[in-house]
Amino acid sequence: MCRYLDYNVLTVAAITQYKTKKYGCYKSHSFTKISYRLMTNTTLPLTALGDLNAQHIFYLPTPPILPIGKLTTQSLIEVNGNHWRKILTIIAKLMCKEDDWKTLRDTRLLDEVGFYFGDALQLKPQRQHYVCGKAHWDTLKLTPSDDGFISCDETGKAWRMHGKNSTVWLLPYPDYRQFNNALVALVKQC
Repeated sequence: MCRYLDYNVLTVAAITQYKTKKYGCYKSHSFTKISYRLMTNTTLPLTALGDLNAQHIFYLPTPPILPIGKLTTQSLIEVNGNHWRKILTIIAKLMCKEDDWKTLRDTRLLDEVGFYFGDALQLKPQRQHYVCGKAHWDTLKLTPSDDGFISCDETGKAWRMHGKNSTVWLLPYPDYRQFNNALVALVKQC
């Protein structure tokens, strides 16, 4: 049995265990997540990844496929390809205070950032919440025209709202075509 078992998935564990003998456990710095990999190489829906007690939480519409074995940014990139390399690179550039975003991405990103996949905001106080992708803004029922959002750029691609206890960002999907280095710099200054 897995040592890092999340209480919320115990019933899923009982159902899944008879289907397969192999399952993988993934543990990040202060957040524990379990994922069962079936013999068909599919996983049950992943709802979160990384450190969900982190200062920065990113909301993405689609989770990655989790690797078998140790969960690292490199293993995520190996399993999910160039698409997730781009996502992790743009997020590292946003989070990096110095110029060495590669070291942050490759060594500490999953320990310093949380990721939610789904259709609900998990607003925790004193956090920065980054909702990525216009379609995901709609899913979460957030629009830049809501009271309090201010534009971070002239084109209206990035928005920010300071709440009482947290800040919500509406950002483009983390892809180089939509979220280039110039926009990363503007968001960091906003």
